[in-house]
Amino acid sequence: MTINATYTLTGTDLHLTYAAESGSLDITLGDSFSPFNATHQLQSTPADHEPGTGIVLTGTIEHRSVGRGGPIVRTARLTVFLPDAPEPGSAAVELAATGAVVTSNPEAGGDAAPQYQAAGLTGTVTVPAAAPAGRF
Repeated sequence: MTINATYTLTGTDLHLTYAAESGSLDITLGDSFSPFNATHQLQSTPADHEPGTGIVLTGTIEHRSVGRGGPIVRTARLTVFLPDAPEPGSAAVELAATGAVVTSNPEAGGDAAPQYQAAGLTGTVTVPAAAPAGRF
């Protein structure tokens, strides 16, 4: 994976930006992901993987509300699948990219049924030019 690649992808009812250099993952989920429909900011480093097999990011998102018995916290696991970025060359590149997001909330309880949802992503991966090599 290229260290300073930036992914910007969208799908049905979601938008994702991942800056590989900082590990910052910003994802906005729409109404179809209720009750997690909001913008979430996560710090995520890719899971170990074989080179050329893509990037897998994982995190946890929360929804907090207040019910009759007190606070209610719902959590969901978020898994993002992205392609590997190309190695930097002499010029910056912006290439088409596809990916997927899977949310899972397997714990049923009260009024919350188990929930699993997947969405495809399309967009771009941007890689800046490599720093010139040599002595200065």
